Amino acid sequence: TYMFVWRPEDGDIRDDLGAYWAALATHLRSPVKHSLEAFILSCDHDIVRRFREALMGPPGRATARSAFMECDFWESGHANLKHNSLARSAIGMEDRARFQTKWGAFGEKHIPPHYWLEYMNCQNQRVIDMLDILHASAARDAESHDSNVSSYFW
Repeated sequence: TYMFVWRPEDGDIRDDLGAYWAALATHLRSPVKHSLEAFILSCDHDIVRRFREALMGPPGRATARSAFMECDFWESGHANLKHNSLARSAIGMEDRARFQTKWGAFGEKHIPPHYWLEYMNCQNQRVIDMLDILHASAARDAESHDSNVSSYFW
């Protein structure tokens, strides 16, 4: 799936660049040689173990400490608060509903066992709040995407 956005030259919406892009993407289509699962490392892989150890080491602990010092995101006046609030209202979710992560001020959270606690401790409250929003939107839309991935932004 591709998303292509362009601004037509001189505001002429009859510009055929979109049709050209669709033809180009169709022409470049090729079968997948390896499944996505072939690239996902197992939980006990050496690279995963080293990454988790680094998160538990001094840099990870320092990052977690700074995340734990944040006051409640919903009372902070954070610039992105309006975006989270609008996303929640769009899916009919209350502002303080935190059913997936149960996060709170100063690092409080109760995350599912399959999450990496050491990674989640390094995330700010907005990212953790976004996980709750994405889980709710995936459930609402019955979409088959991984709502745990923080790179899936609205």
